Amino acid sequence: MYRMMKLVSAGTIRATGLLLLRCCFLVLLLLSVSWHLNLSIVPYVLPLAYFISAVPLLVQRRFQAICLSLFSMMFFVILSMLIWDYSADGQWYHMPAAWALAHGWNPIVQHHNNMISELVNANLWIDHYSKGLETLAASVISVTGNTESGKAVNGFFLLITFSLVYEVLFSFWNLSGRKGCFYAFILSFSPIVCTELFTFYIDFASYDCVVWLLCLLMLFDRRPSRGLLVYVFMTVYIGCSRLILHFGWDLLLCCIPCIHLSEDGVVMRGVFRLQLCFQLC
Repeated sequence: MYRMMKLVSAGTIRATGLLLLRCCFLVLLLLSVSWHLNLSIVPYVLPLAYFISAVPLLVQRRFQAICLSLFSMMFFVILSMLIWDYSADGQWYHMPAAWALAHGWNPIVQHHNNMISELVNANLWIDHYSKGLETLAASVISVTGNTESGKAVNGFFLLITFSLVYEVLFSFWNLSGRKGCFYAFILSFSPIVCTELFTFYIDFASYDCVVWLLCLLMLFDRRPSRGLLVYVFMTVYIGCSRLILHFGWDLLLCCIPCIHLSEDGVVMRGVFRLQLCFQLC
C-alpha cells in the first residue's frame, strides 16, 4: 500500500475520497426523488451520479483522482462479486432488500414488497427496515446485474474514511507517507469494518459516518469554508439514511439555509454538536 501511496499526493487522496462521498450522496438523493415520482432504480443512476460528482475534478483537470476512484470502485465491485456474503442477517433481509430495490421495487409507492413474498419471516424487516445502504447497493446491482456486487459500497465507504483520516493526519500533524498510511489504515479498518467488509451488514456505516463527521468538523474548525459545510450535510444525510428511511431528505431541506450563514463557524458548531449527538445515538 505504501508504494502505491507514494505515487499519489495527499491532495489526490482527499479528492478521491470526496468524489466518492459526493457520488454516494447523489445516488441517495436522485433515487429518493425518483421514488417520490413513482419511478424505480435504473442502471444509469450510479454512472450519472459519478459523472456529476467528477465534474469539478474534470474542470480542474485532476485526472489522477478520477482514475484512482474508478480503479478503486471497479476493484471493490469485482472483489465483491468473487466473495460471497457469509453473514446471517445479510442473507436474510439486507441482500433481498437490495435485490428487490434493484429490480423495480419502489418502497414509497409500494409499501409491501411483493417480489420476495416467499420469505415470509424476512418480509417484516425488508418492508420496514431503513434502506439507505441497501439503496446504494441496489444502484451497483442495477449496473452489474450481480447481487453480490452490492457489497462494493462497503469498500467505497472504507476509501472515504481512509482519505478523510489521511487528510486530517496530514493537516494537523503533517503525517504523510509511511506513517500517515499506517495510522489512516488502522483507523479505517476498525474491527467492525473488517468483519463486515464483504457482507451486506450495515453496522459499519455508523462508524464510518461518525469518523467522516469528526474529520470534517476538525478540518472546518481549522479552515472554515462553505465547501466543508456541504460535505458535512452530505455526511449527515448518508448517516440518517442508514437510521431512518428518507429522513435524510427532509433533514437536508432544513439544513440547506444554514449553508448561507457566515463562515466564522460560531453558530454552526452548535448545530454540528447536535447532529453529532444524533449520529452517536
